[in-house]
Amino acid sequence: MDFLYKQDIMVSSYKTERDKLIAVKRWNVRKFFKLLEKLEDFFENDKCYRLADNYLIAMVFTYFLRASLNPEEYTKQNFFAALYLAYNMEEDESEFMLSEVESWLGCGISELKHKRYALFRRMEYRGAVSRSCCDVVMRSVNPEHKIWLRRRHVYHSGVVNGGIYFDHEIEDICPTCKNDSECEIEY
Repeated sequence: MDFLYKQDIMVSSYKTERDKLIAVKRWNVRKFFKLLEKLEDFFENDKCYRLADNYLIAMVFTYFLRASLNPEEYTKQNFFAALYLAYNMEEDESEFMLSEVESWLGCGISELKHKRYALFRRMEYRGAVSRSCCDVVMRSVNPEHKIWLRRRHVYHSGVVNGGIYFDHEIEDICPTCKNDSECEIEY
């Protein structure tokens, strides 16, 4: 039988809403955007922003803050662990994400999953990030940066693409890939 430890229980230790606030320091922003520069090739290959749109990237930054990462922990592996966690929280196709980023990881899939869990635990299992929180991050943290312009086209959103909410075909096509099936496997 598995035993649950106090730190494994998903109960927030925060007494008030004010306790949830996270101070953003200049070095957090500098280190994060320096890391994004190192990942420029990854972002260029993600032409339709299916792997890392502006909201997922804002979630990654929020996760870094929630986990209280030290400056030396702003690494490619932690970025992808946080991106994978964000993808798990928001997207329906997490296996797609894994297959597409494997060449960028610098580690194996099992190590990425371990890092994702370690990050999630370090954040005290607070993986949900509201859209309004992401909007605040994008407005407040280097708002003119091109990374915040990575808006995924509606064609590539899993809900619409899966036809869950719409009975009719989507007339709007992605201007980047023109809905080409190759767009998903171009990596």
